[in-house]
Amino acid sequence: MQAALASGLVPDRPRDDNDAGIAGFVQRPGGPIRNVEFYQAASPEYFATLRIHLIAGRVFDSRDGAGAPLTAIVNQRMAETFWPGESPLGHQVQPGQQGPWATVVGL
Repeated sequence: MQAALASGLVPDRPRDDNDAGIAGFVQRPGGPIRNVEFYQAASPEYFATLRIHLIAGRVFDSRDGAGAPLTAIVNQRMAETFWPGESPLGHQVQPGQQGPWATVVGL
């Protein structure tokens, strides 16, 4: 048996549109805005417990503990929106456009 923690589960978690810092993203008229519908904190076991397979990169692990630089795992829709035609790995996001930046380590 496996267990994991997360700050919410879609669709049970209310929609929470958040402006986000997206390093290198240039907003264009009629294009996407710097908005991320959901941010969630998740324990390292989250993806295995829910049987979510990554397309690229890695899941959270011991490198991502307290005091370590922040990391993020993004979904394919976010990657296609903000980094079309390229890998999101290594790009940086800033939840809420304030505080520390997180490096994308998984897709």
